[in-house]
Amino acid sequence: MSTKFSLSAEAIIPRSLHYCWFGRNKKPDLAQFCISTWRTHCPNFQIIEWNEDNFDISAFPVAAAAYEQKKYAFVTDLVRAHVLYTHGGIYLDTDVEIRRDLSAFLEHRAFIGFERSGIPFTAVWGSVAKHALAQAILNHYSTALVDEIIDVPNTVFISKLLQDRFGVDPNSDELQKCADDLVIYPSNIFCLDLPENYATHHFAGSWVAVKESINYSQIALAYFYLDALRKLERQGVVISNSRELIASDREQLKWHAKKIREVLLRVIRRRVRTAGRRTRRIFKGIGMHGRG
Repeated sequence: MSTKFSLSAEAIIPRSLHYCWFGRNKKPDLAQFCISTWRTHCPNFQIIEWNEDNFDISAFPVAAAAYEQKKYAFVTDLVRAHVLYTHGGIYLDTDVEIRRDLSAFLEHRAFIGFERSGIPFTAVWGSVAKHALAQAILNHYSTALVDEIIDVPNTVFISKLLQDRFGVDPNSDELQKCADDLVIYPSNIFCLDLPENYATHHFAGSWVAVKESINYSQIALAYFYLDALRKLERQGVVISNSRELIASDREQLKWHAKKIREVLLRVIRRRVRTAGRRTRRIFKGIGMHGRG
């Protein structure tokens, strides 16, 4: 499957990169590094920081309650939807490293990306102003109770919203074109730390009270490997000693990486052998023709 849909040459999404920084704390080194990559790889974009000085938190009860509790990540969840609905552009979390220019994606009306299979929403989100996805998310925040929002990752309700309203298949981590011209990209485009991608989400986990023993980005990568193995199995490639795993630690990640490497090497060797047999048949045919 191709990486990107064929698009027109005209940019539709505004050339703006939005991010949020509430709480007036100093940005950590990771955030400063990531923002520097935006300037490097997207030099023609306007970078806009949203904070207490240019956004009225008090106008949104849920955001105000989260701010009062110093749960700034949950303030951001609402603010980014409001900003994209009002202005359009591309929203980025401050732990997203940009590795290639995002200009090509401006030709969509809206785009998002998988975090991993089962979670079709990550920290890169672009759209025109007044798009249906931003509107639907704002509608949810306008009716939700504070306890339903704070300390609950918004990927939970957004994943369900994407499935019910936009026809996203949450368990298919691949390119999908959905309702209202929403395009969703696989996790290897905007999320995973892979060589050929546009962005990497480093999962600083500012909303997590206690840091886990393994960085979540490694878990997401393990799911990617596992999905790749399952796809190969469905194509008839037999994986010896295959087992069902839920990635939760570094050893399982290493197991997935090892198995995908073994399977890919096996596929390559099989193709080389097949090509060799075909070549021998061709030469044999030529020889027989010459003797005739």
